[in-house]
Amino acid sequence: MTAECPQLRISLPLIKPLVKTSKPTTLSKTATTHYNGNTQNLPALHPGDHVRLRDGKTWSRKGKVVEPDQNPRSYHIRTDADNVLRRNRRHLIKIKQAAPSKPSMATFATGEPSPINSSSTHTTRYGRNIKPPQYLY
Repeated sequence: MTAECPQLRISLPLIKPLVKTSKPTTLSKTATTHYNGNTQNLPALHPGDHVRLRDGKTWSRKGKVVEPDQNPRSYHIRTDADNVLRRNRRHLIKIKQAAPSKPSMATFATGEPSPINSSSTHTTRYGRNIKPPQYLY
């Protein structure tokens, strides 16, 4: 067997090939078991589920699952801006849809909201003003 040697630019007979073909290394069964030891599958999403989408480093976008994609762990999501996106399951977080606020018993009796919920701030005994969050209204 002869091979071209780029340094000498002459043909020399070779006993062993200089280039060794390497086979892809496979992990042993125990190494694979240790690598995948603490992994777990995320629960599947169903059409109509409300989700948050990962947008860069934040989970600021909301959407609704339209249907699962033909690829595993992928879903078609309709965002609040009415766009349909395909996202992998690891970029989705299932959220509970905000339930409509229930009127208090005082509303049923008088037709007006109760005076307890109408005040926007509350003063503690130490004089600190507490303002309830907006999502409670």
